[in-house]
Amino acid sequence: MRDNALGAGYAVVEQTSVIATHLAEVVRCHAHEVLTRQETKRLLDALSETQPKLVEEFVPRVLILGEVEKILQQLLREQVSIRDLPTILETLIDASAVNRSIVSLVEDVRQALGRALVQPLLQDDGKLKVLALDPALEDEIQPRVRAGRGSCASPGAANGIPAPRSGRAAPRGRRTARCGFAHRAVQQSRAFSFAEPA
Repeated sequence: MRDNALGAGYAVVEQTSVIATHLAEVVRCHAHEVLTRQETKRLLDALSETQPKLVEEFVPRVLILGEVEKILQQLLREQVSIRDLPTILETLIDASAVNRSIVSLVEDVRQALGRALVQPLLQDDGKLKVLALDPALEDEIQPRVRAGRGSCASPGAANGIPAPRSGRAAPRGRRTARCGFAHRAVQQSRAFSFAEPA
């Protein structure tokens, strides 16, 4: 049967590979639920072995452990990798002097990790497809995001968003369908951060 499937042009995958792939995807989508305060402490302790001064300067002088946990959970919720913990901590040290809002700090970290975030979204030719917002809508959203409010725009603001020019839905990035609407919005907001005006 395997030979018939291969002969017909199908890709044949081992059952263990399918299970491992699905399990990894479930973990990736729910990593923010798994990250506890104890796990956050373990990550910081592991980092202090290689960069003790950074961790010593950071906790608890800059942020307490609970705030670090919330920031890392939000990054994981948005499927932003927290592997580059030194960059995350350095960004938080600098940014927390200006604004201690969790929303603003997460945004600052996202910008610091920008290159790594955009890389998986690039097309094969190295280009990044973006969707530009109307400047008036951007002006309405930005102050609310900086203030850390949950609602970014007024309920009627969605009515002013024009349909895509081609009349069909804009193409999604490679990773946008993983965990629903919130993840698609995050992927698109990443693109906004790095887009040049047309």
